[in-house]
Amino acid sequence: MKNILIILFVLTKLSGFGQTKVIILTKENLKKAQTFPKNHSLTILCDSGVVVFEKTRYDEFSKLTRENIKHLESLAANNDSIAQLNLKALADVTAITKALIQNVNTSVDSASVILISTRENLSGTINNLNAANANLKETQAILEREKKEKWKKLVSWGAGGFLVGVLGTVIIFTSN
Repeated sequence: MKNILIILFVLTKLSGFGQTKVIILTKENLKKAQTFPKNHSLTILCDSGVVVFEKTRYDEFSKLTRENIKHLESLAANNDSIAQLNLKALADVTAITKALIQNVNTSVDSASVILISTRENLSGTINNLNAANANLKETQAILEREKKEKWKKLVSWGAGGFLVGVLGTVIIFTSN
């Protein structure tokens, strides 16, 4: 489509001007462009990206373009404010997350110290319990020995008393 101007077809206007004329402009008939009828609506697209409008269409296009630009600027401003809010929220969340991470790290460090202290205390307690258990076993052995000794004493005293009673009785009966 080199150097050929493409014409956009536009349907009949409802205003009564009739059909839109479609004219293909080439280098040869470009001079005729000045002789196009004035009472027809023309919309001409060129392959170079240039658009040629009839004045009323141009005014309508300009009005719509300005409205679209205002709308796009409004959307861009809204997007900018939303982006700023999102950045602020992200910064807030990041700050909160950092503070939480610091708190967690501090808590973990404290818990580690407490666990180490608890482990040391438990080791000490286990050692104390083992020592107490050994003392209890030793005390039990001592008590069992003393019980046997006491039993032996009681039996000796009982036997001695029995013998004293028997001797006393023998002496009393033999002396009479």
